[in-house]
Amino acid sequence: MLLKSEGLCQRKSNLEPAVRKIALAMLVQAIRDVRSTDQSKQASEWKEDALQWFAGGEDSAGSFSWVCQILQWDPGKTRAAVDDLRISL
Repeated sequence: MLLKSEGLCQRKSNLEPAVRKIALAMLVQAIRDVRSTDQSKQASEWKEDALQWFAGGEDSAGSFSWVCQILQWDPGKTRAAVDDLRISL
């Protein structure tokens, strides 16, 4: 018997609310990491990881593009807004 995966985001209108909450939580944490003023090594690593995540071009589950797709947000506009937040520090 072959099982076929429908994927996490087969239809945006039928998404589980939990999937949207997870996507939003990922975005919020990445923004917190980018905006962090903590100078510790761990915080610096998290900041670099978050910056790479925002800049990444992947569209697999968990990627920035995937998060924007789940939230139905434009990735370009979202990146620009995050850049504006970084500048306002």
